Formats: sequence, structure tokens, C-alpha cells
Amino acid sequence: VLIDGQDLFALSSSELRQFRSQIQMVFQDPFASINPRMTVMQVVEEGLLVQGVTQAARQQAVLESLKTVHLPADFIHRYPHELSGGQRQRVALARALVMRPKLLILDEPTSALDPELVQDVLETMKQLASEGWTMVVVTHEISFARDVADHVVLIEDGHVVEEGSAQQMFELSTHPRTQAFLQRIES
Repeated sequence: VLIDGQDLFALSSSELRQFRSQIQMVFQDPFASINPRMTVMQVVEEGLLVQGVTQAARQQAVLESLKTVHLPADFIHRYPHELSGGQRQRVALARALVMRPKLLILDEPTSALDPELVQDVLETMKQLASEGWTMVVVTHEISFARDVADHVVLIEDGHVVEEGSAQQMFELSTHPRTQAFLQRIES
């Protein structure tokens, strides 16, 4: 695994620990990573506390992060059970973004959401992509991948079947497995 040309498997434990601080992950299930006893403010600022960021700077960063994911400032006082699934997922995304990572990993960020909430999260991710955020997204949202991805990898049973640019994968693919997959989802 190479990130910024750095082979992660060649790093020592301490180097890897330092490198991990530049990577944030948003999980498939927002409840898996959000403490239900914490307010949105506490959830989003948690990583900044570890870094020793001042209270005023933390609050400003949290508010900016919430704005980025299209959540109002007054959400800082809410608890996870007071939020919809899409709002919880955007809080998880805000928590990752507030750390200003070099790499954002999103594991099926829309799979646990109602169809109407999927669009909210996808639009936020499209905005992040347009702003130049580097993201690795595991998704079954093929139209999103087609519209946003620079590079697409089709994986089946843990093996890479095919990879390439979005155009190569969705318009020019010659691999039978990729073609069968695309035919099935476009039907």
C-alpha cells in the first residue's frame, strides 16, 4: 500500500502510528463509531482534543466541519439518537474532516441509509471531491463512482478483477466480469 509514495508496509510501528494520523475513516454504520452519550460537538472535536487544540479553535473547526457536511451549527448540542441516519453519517464525516486528513476512507457510507438520505451524503461527498479531497470509497453506488471517481477498482471475492479510469471501467471495459456486472446493474 503506497500513500504519497510511501510504502506503509516498510514503516516502523512509530512511523506508521504517525502516518495514521493523516488518515481518517468513515464506517458503514455511523453508530459503530459514534458514542451515543456524547453530543455532536464532543463527537466531532474528539480527535482535536487528543492533539491539544484550544477550546476556541476546536469549536471553530467543528462548526466549519459541520458546515461542510451541510449540518446547522445548533446541531452541536444534539445527541446521536436525536439525528436521522443521514445526519449521523454526516456527523461521522464531519468528525473525519475536522482532522484535515490527507486521505479519507469511506466504507459503504450510504448502505445503512434510507434511499432519500443517500443523495444527501453523496452530494456532500461530491462536493468534497470537487474541493480536491483524496478519498477511497467502497461503494455500490455506481452512478456516484462513474461521476466522481478518478480511478475505479472492481473487486470480487477479495480479488481485483479490473481497474482503471472511470471512463475505462464504465465505457471501454473489455473484461467479461466487469461487463456482466455493469449489464446487471444497468438493467
